[in-house]
Amino acid sequence: MNRVFANKRFLLGFFVVLAAFLYAYGGKFFPSKPVVQTGFSGEPAPAFELPDLKGNVVTLSEQRGKVVLLTFWASWCGPCREEMPSLNRLFQTIGGADFTVLGVNIETRIAPAKRFAADFELTFPVLLDTTNKVAEQYGVFNIPQSFLIDRNGRLLHRYLGYIDWMTAENLEKLRSLIGKP
Repeated sequence: MNRVFANKRFLLGFFVVLAAFLYAYGGKFFPSKPVVQTGFSGEPAPAFELPDLKGNVVTLSEQRGKVVLLTFWASWCGPCREEMPSLNRLFQTIGGADFTVLGVNIETRIAPAKRFAADFELTFPVLLDTTNKVAEQYGVFNIPQSFLIDRNGRLLHRYLGYIDWMTAENLEKLRSLIGKP
């Protein structure tokens, strides 16, 4: 058997296995429908400190007193790209002294995160988790993945997959948490 034919056969086999894997498990990495998990029983959110795009260190403890929506994302993630405009509008609508969005980029390189933030004109803080240490602390296994944290630093909900944060239901839930009509 010649070498070219063997390479083509290997590649064909590889893509068949890859296609089967993505068919079977792809939905676990990028859920087609958002999934909300509750029942954290007031567990404290894992503490962290991460640099933002300007190099300033941001800590979760600095956010005490605010409701925090912590979201993990990457520039190459299609559902993340879909969700960002909604997150940005949410932050512009109710962000302030009582509520914030912290976007945690999980890529190893900083340039794609900076380019993405500029392209999407993100107004909420973008943090850089280039080692995935914080993502591991939170048990992030797919993206986008978000966590709602109360004013006392306790986990309330985990959201898996793309969420439209500007729906009336989501806005009402968040506004009730922060005590704003």
